[in-house]
Amino acid sequence: MAAQHEWCQNQGYLTVSTKTQNRFKAMLILNIKHGFEIVATDPTDKDGMKILMEKKMKAHPASLQARVAEL
Repeated sequence: MAAQHEWCQNQGYLTVSTKTQNRFKAMLILNIKHGFEIVATDPTDKDGMKILMEKKMKAHPASLQARVAEL
């Protein structure tokens, strides 16, 4: 997961989002350990509580320079 997040950061992504369900406790714990926060829940999901999680990325200096150059 760390390698994926590093790639996202290097590409200039500011946020990574994921969805899971309350019944998948191991996934919830894994995401929290890797810096995700719960940002929304959907109690109407037919399979139980759906949870939206997000992690803010730190901007990579090289990707910021590339974006400024595009402007």
